[in-house]
Amino acid sequence: AQFANGARSVSLSANDAQEYCECETCAEERGASGDFTANLLEMANRVARALKDEYPDRFLCFYATYHGSGALPEGMKVE
Repeated sequence: AQFANGARSVSLSANDAQEYCECETCAEERGASGDFTANLLEMANRVARALKDEYPDRFLCFYATYHGSGALPEGMKVE
């Protein structure tokens, strides 16, 4: 909705808390490291893929390593 109203970027950052989903799917995404960066990055990438064709010149902003290790999980990239 914000892109449709002319916004050039939208924040997808997590709330300022340390409570995250503990479901089986999210735990599997985190892997053995338990790093929540994988969950945040996967969510941002899903949103980016869903919007890229309609809004190719817009940006999604997020803190991928907000409560994580400070590095992207192995094999993951920002889309």
